[in-house]
Formats: sequence, structure tokens, C-alpha cells
Amino acid sequence: MSHVRFAAAFLVLVAVGQGRAGDRVTVQRALRSFDAAPRAKFMLTALHPGATDTNHKCVAVVGVNDPSGKPVPGHFCLRYQFSWSTSFGDDTTSVDLLFDDLGRLHEINNERTTAIVNQPYVLANGAIQVVGALVQEAFKDRMSAEDRKFVQGCIDNPNARGLMKWVVQLEYNVLGK
Repeated sequence: MSHVRFAAAFLVLVAVGQGRAGDRVTVQRALRSFDAAPRAKFMLTALHPGATDTNHKCVAVVGVNDPSGKPVPGHFCLRYQFSWSTSFGDDTTSVDLLFDDLGRLHEINNERTTAIVNQPYVLANGAIQVVGALVQEAFKDRMSAEDRKFVQGCIDNPNARGLMKWVVQLEYNVLGK
């Protein structure tokens, strides 16, 4: 286990508190899944199509607060930083992955980038027809009528962020990848 992942796991135990006994296992599962190169490549493609992943890593694991600022027991956030390059130069983008007390991914937010030209999701929204068709084909046997309607809505009203979130949640929460 890398030092960053060990430190991140330690931080979440402190941030989440004693909560459920499975907190450490839940966080480790999430770290393994989101450290994987295929997942990082998919997310980076949605964030910045055409970018080359030069590095991605979990830079923090923290607890989650409710809207009033109170800690939510068992919930945690993995903050990932993507380092990437394009013909415009090298940049970084940070993304927060929020998990509930059962370890299910429920939100992806706070996309912050150093890029000036290639803002998160902008180019992907322009290519959403192609990306959406690929997603529909790849997951056609696993999609409910509601899923098909949601994905089609992401295509009809360009929403690369929503489409990425749907795919990552399906893979992680439902398929266990």
C-alpha cells in the first residue's frame, strides 16, 4: 500500500470517527476502485477529452458535513487530483467523490482545475452524442427504462457530468467494480 493511501485511510478513520466497524474496509475498497487506471482514464476523458493522464491520486480522505456543517456519521469523501497534459500544456483537476455510510458513491462534485482553456466537461458536452451512444451500447443489458431515459436526457441536453456520474455509480455501486 502506498504511503498516500495509508495516510488517506488513517485520515478517514479520524475524520469519520468510530462510526461503523466497516469504515476502514469501505474506504479501502473505494480507494482500490478509484485508484485503478481504467476508472481514472474514463473520468479524465469525461472531464477533459483528449487529455493524457500523467498522474492521478487520492490526496485526501475526509469526513462529510451536512448543509448545516454537522458531520454526517460514516460518510466520507475521497479527493482525487488528476494531473494531465494536452497540447495547451500541463494542468491539474481535483474531484470530490462523496460516499454514504454504506460505502455507496452518491455524488461527484467540486471539480476544480488549473486549466484555462479546457474546463471540466465543456469539450465532452460538445461530443456527448458520440459518448452517449457508446455508453448506451456498453450498458444496454444493464439499463432500466429509467436509466435509458436519464442517459438519453444527458445526450439531448448535453450533460457530460451527469453521464459520467451515472456510469461511475453503476460500475461502483451496482456492478462492484
